[in-house]
Amino acid sequence: MISHIAHRRHPVAAPVDLGRVRELLGWLSPPVAGRVLDLGSGHGVWLVELLAARDDLTGVGVDLALPDGLAQTARDRGVGARVVWEQADAAQWSGGAFDVVVCVGASHAFGDLRATLAAVRRRLRPGGQVLLGDTFWQAPPTPEALSALDAAADDFPDLAGFLRQVHEASFEPGFGHVSTLAEWDDYEWSWTGSLVDWALHDAATDAAREHALAAAREHRQQWLGGYRSVLGLRHGGPARRRRPTGRRVKTLSRSRRRRGTACQPPPSPLPGGPRWTIARGDPHAAGVRSSTRSPDCPRGDTHPGGWTGRWGWWTRGEATPSGCQWRRRRASNIHSVRRWRSTGGPRSLRPSS
Repeated sequence: MISHIAHRRHPVAAPVDLGRVRELLGWLSPPVAGRVLDLGSGHGVWLVELLAARDDLTGVGVDLALPDGLAQTARDRGVGARVVWEQADAAQWSGGAFDVVVCVGASHAFGDLRATLAAVRRRLRPGGQVLLGDTFWQAPPTPEALSALDAAADDFPDLAGFLRQVHEASFEPGFGHVSTLAEWDDYEWSWTGSLVDWALHDAATDAAREHALAAAREHRQQWLGGYRSVLGLRHGGPARRRRPTGRRVKTLSRSRRRRGTACQPPPSPLPGGPRWTIARGDPHAAGVRSSTRSPDCPRGDTHPGGWTGRWGWWTRGEATPSGCQWRRRRASNIHSVRRWRSTGGPRSLRPSS
């Protein structure tokens, strides 16, 4: 109830003005007749604005506490027939894959930023887009800020760490906006002011009035005496989910791997035993194009990290249980690299999807 009253005059439940909301949504490019999901939809502003701008889109808004009048607001904007509101825990809700996922200020429903990105990714089709808004440390957190937010210093990343986590979750960050101090102040004054206004004019009982006034005073103190100018909010739109980027390679003898199977390297003309060509971008290859194993190393010998010798993805100086030393070796020429998909092999070597 407190949250709904506090957002009476600022229906965007985040420190961002409506003009910026429309600008961020304008960066999204869902396909014709695309489907949009808003996780933690709140008052539904983001979803309604996007559907109002594109009359071919349909959407689903999910929130644990949907405000009254949400369906009427959608009808007033002419999108009532194209949106469904579902009252459910966003972390547990499932309803297929969507072309666009909007998730602004809802990481508390999932646990943290990494968990939020994982939840978004499960609900987004490959190549789809996400508009994500979440908090970060705009300045090193002070003891007062940590106390006000009841947080630890590692609960939020800085801005660079925020984008790094987005990229590690297989998204490609696009346009972004960091809420300004003026946007934060407008949001916080509106939040506390709406509570005070309701308490003094609309509260039906003394207990309700005192409860609202106490919440406004506590929030104002936490903001002004704690996290103002320390906590930031970054909105990203769009971050596009990267499509699978595994690699398929040709070896020197031009033999090819069968789709979905591990590499079966042919005899190598180089001394030192069988040779593998390392695909560009593999995190275990560290930029090396080939590796060799000692002649007495049996094929299929298992690396301590769990990768088998048939794959040949190794780093310098690491030994298998049988004592084989795998070492890096630069290829004598550049081999053609093609895209490939694999359904087998160690999980750490499978393409992201």
